[in-house]
Amino acid sequence: MEFQSNKNREIGSSLFGFQDDLTLVSFVPKQNKAVLVLSSKHDDNQVDIKTGKPIIILDYNKTKGAVDTVDQMCHKYTVKRGTKRWPLCIFFGMIDIAAINALVIWKTKNPQWNENKKYQRRLFLEELGLSLVSDLLDFRSKTSKFLNKDIEHALAIVGYPMVKNLPEPNGNSTQSKKRKRCSICEDPKDKKTSIQCSRCSKFVCNEHSVKIIYCANCAK
Repeated sequence: MEFQSNKNREIGSSLFGFQDDLTLVSFVPKQNKAVLVLSSKHDDNQVDIKTGKPIIILDYNKTKGAVDTVDQMCHKYTVKRGTKRWPLCIFFGMIDIAAINALVIWKTKNPQWNENKKYQRRLFLEELGLSLVSDLLDFRSKTSKFLNKDIEHALAIVGYPMVKNLPEPNGNSTQSKKRKRCSICEDPKDKKTSIQCSRCSKFVCNEHSVKIIYCANCAK
């Protein structure tokens, strides 16, 4: 807790901590504020005589241009969401950095990819996200029988319309000549029906069955 900001720490003061090959410095630039920097490069508590700032802080300021650029890129397009769980915050940061690194590698391998467009990163993230979930989208569009209409619409927008599997014609008709008690109804009702489930062949009444309607085009 000593490394954090508090009103008792003097402005311009520095506090150092060492463990193995790591050095942690806490610098107070103004009242009630502390800047924490962790370094694996430095192993001492050197402070610049002119500015009073730790050498770790000065070295960071000299090379932070790329860090600021990455921060700006992450701020514009990020997967981060509000959370109080620090491991999740780190995970979100790792995803953002990985996406930026992936774009850098992709542009190195494909320098002419959308070279005239200013929003290359947005296009790349869209394609990257879709490629990561394409297998799942394809699976759900072909195997899921009942989906929310909004989900069906979203699948269709990204090129995965629902595949309606029509019942294959076979010798077993859903309308049987026999009449038996509904397998779902409670005993006191004793409903007799000739309708059978096309999957399990159990007898079901109108109340406990679902009628699937196909238009003339889909039924072809």
